[in-house]
Amino acid sequence: MTTQRDLRNTLRSTRRHVPTNLPYRKRLPASPKNIVVIGAGLGGLTSALIMASEGHHVSILERNSIPGGKCSQIEEKGYRFDTGPSVLTMMQTLEEVFSYAPKPLESYLECIPMDPLCHYWDRELPSVADSTASFMNYANLQYTLDEVKRIAPYDVEGFKALVQLSSELYRKTNATFIRNPLARLKDLKGLPWLDLLDIKAFSTVSQVVDKHVQSPFLRKFFKRFTTYNGSSPFLAPGTLHVIPHVELSLGAWYIKGGLYQLVKALEKACLELGVNIYYDHDVQQIQTKKGRVVEVSTSSQSFEADILISNTDSIELPLRLASQSATKREKDAALEQQPSSSGFVLLLGTKKSWPQLGHHNIFFSNDYDNEFEEIFHKHQYPSDPTIYISNTSASDSEDAPKGGSNLFVLVNVPPLKEHTLHRQAERESESLEYANKLIHELESRGLKGLRASIEVQYIHTPVHYFNTYRSNRGAIYGTSSNSPWAAFLRPRNAHPRFKNLYRVGGSTHPGGGIPLVLQSALNATKLALDTL
Repeated sequence: MTTQRDLRNTLRSTRRHVPTNLPYRKRLPASPKNIVVIGAGLGGLTSALIMASEGHHVSILERNSIPGGKCSQIEEKGYRFDTGPSVLTMMQTLEEVFSYAPKPLESYLECIPMDPLCHYWDRELPSVADSTASFMNYANLQYTLDEVKRIAPYDVEGFKALVQLSSELYRKTNATFIRNPLARLKDLKGLPWLDLLDIKAFSTVSQVVDKHVQSPFLRKFFKRFTTYNGSSPFLAPGTLHVIPHVELSLGAWYIKGGLYQLVKALEKACLELGVNIYYDHDVQQIQTKKGRVVEVSTSSQSFEADILISNTDSIELPLRLASQSATKREKDAALEQQPSSSGFVLLLGTKKSWPQLGHHNIFFSNDYDNEFEEIFHKHQYPSDPTIYISNTSASDSEDAPKGGSNLFVLVNVPPLKEHTLHRQAERESESLEYANKLIHELESRGLKGLRASIEVQYIHTPVHYFNTYRSNRGAIYGTSSNSPWAAFLRPRNAHPRFKNLYRVGGSTHPGGGIPLVLQSALNATKLALDTL
């Protein structure tokens, strides 16, 4: 069986030798092109890395002063917080990305397998009186099955069936959808549409799960995965049941020093290949001519572009195209896209630790149906939210002072109601009250003394994500997948109107989250390179 290391070594062995005094290039084109990348997020950095490795001149224009986009970090008083993604999955995709780097992946990052994968708390579990009672999801599936036997022996076969179904969905969708750029209409027509029933496209995730297990907790357990791309299990197609396979069967990793080390590694590899990165360069306008992008302008400089790769939100791109190039219909269509959920985040540096907390922790709400009703239909912060905590100090003692914890607390909340900020003051005035509510809830769920132990606190709301990253209405996963067709209607990696314009990032195909954002860059650069 081919291992990830074998794949990487095979890819690396195909590299063309170049003089040692030159940056590494996979091939040296006869006529290097000018590649402009908007945004130094994971998608933009990956795209720049690949295009530079092919010998082209690459410039990244980033509006902020640091790279990473929503994948960022904060350090204060000895506490370090990842402020964006908190888990790394689909390691083979990361291996493929770094096959374009000058050095092996291990030279940039130390990736640590997670085990257990996550600790779950729920009042539906046995020993309700014990606030520390939990369910463990292990890297070894057999150990997880032992947990299922402990809490719901009648659901063991149903649990195994759902794991198997998720694996089958992954097998059916990985090559034909996730790794397929779907650049043209005929690519959509070429998909195995007759298998839509087979991939559960016309059932919801909730219906698929409820058919197999009876335990209220296990139903929440499987439905939770749908939130990984900002969707509701009660609205999203059963096809999204593919997500559990990624974690339960392929595993999850943590990067030593935090997930932001991935951003630093990509930035370093780009610089080693001669990429020019311009920070504090906010793109003001994109000039086009005869169906092609010709120039990208910031407030201080203009850049000629043979190829433009945009790592901005899919809503933002048409708003940056020169008025004569982007029709009103295109702009209106972009604004009408249904955004994913957003997040209410607390970053808490505490001088206390709780031995029952693992690296990843989920505290389920009492009424899961109502939680999603409030988020996606009533458009309000959930009154009884499911709370996720990333506690990286459980795995990396350097992330907090001795005896302390760095808690990343996340609750799914609705995005802003419109593409404006007129409700900013209202949302900000609500934030402290909601933060106090979450702290009180966590104390009641076993984190005794949490409030008194807080030394560092940050609050991030949808307004923060809108202001800082220009994400659609403050959404954190791009567009939602709350219909059978939503996944197929995400913005394509190749722009339909401009032949040399490509789109990457969580708001484009194939979706949000680290591995899919990296895959969007792999897809887009393949399309771009095929034209050169």
